[in-house]
Amino acid sequence: MAFRPDEYLRPRSVEEAVDLLERYGESAVLISGSITVNELSKRGFLSDVKQLIDIEGVGLNWVRVDQLHLKIGASTTYSDILQHQALRTPALMSIHEAATSVHPDQVRNIGTVGGAICSGFPFLDLPTGLLPHDVSLTIVGPRGERTVPLETFVFARLDERLNRGEILKEVTIPRAGSGKGSAFAKYGQTALDWAVLNCAASLQIDDEGIVRDARVFAGGKGVDITSPQKSAEALTGASFSDAVVERACEEMALALPAVSDTRGSAAFKRYTIKRLLREALGTAYRRAVTPWASR
Repeated sequence: MAFRPDEYLRPRSVEEAVDLLERYGESAVLISGSITVNELSKRGFLSDVKQLIDIEGVGLNWVRVDQLHLKIGASTTYSDILQHQALRTPALMSIHEAATSVHPDQVRNIGTVGGAICSGFPFLDLPTGLLPHDVSLTIVGPRGERTVPLETFVFARLDERLNRGEILKEVTIPRAGSGKGSAFAKYGQTALDWAVLNCAASLQIDDEGIVRDARVFAGGKGVDITSPQKSAEALTGASFSDAVVERACEEMALALPAVSDTRGSAAFKRYTIKRLLREALGTAYRRAVTPWASR
């Protein structure tokens, strides 16, 4: 069936948007940048949708910085976040690099942070880039606001992430001090392609060169977002070395739910995720141990 919604609604406040979502339920879908809706409608997945609720005018576009956190509104675009120096520190560079990897410029200019997080697509780059950073989500609905860790949200079933009438309002990212570095790496079939595979890593290195905390995540087309505990454990408590990195990469490859398809064999994907994670870990380590003032 063709995608032919009956109504196009433009609420002027979060409260009005919540009311509309609660009223129409599963027959309504939120849009802001409209990237996800456009892709789904072309594939025939939205034939039952009768109302489009456009929240672009609600006022959820901001990047706010204080001493402890960065707060990003759900309607903030990729281009907006790329302009902020606070997301170019060594600790948070995986977020900046994930946003940079989104092409073309037209998508960066209209695609939103909230859309990337709520779509549930594991091949989108921004969720993977955000995951190593203890990110939390502020969700608003008929019963008020609640806060959910991004990791809990991402790994929940799609139908369990948002309750009826709920909207993602804000993304909160803790700021980090010295000794932390992060990085993002991606493989696509073309420069403009969705990620066949992507990964992000963060490392906290102490004054003696020991990895005190490690976070590693991977995603891609046909691959659920993956964060193997054994991969992080291989790094944590050890001096950063080629041998430690290889163990972490092997554990990631073993955990990756790769299947053979037109984008490559399962063996190729496991080989590629090791290469990507090796690159991300090396870059994250260099950022963690290099003084920011000398960059």
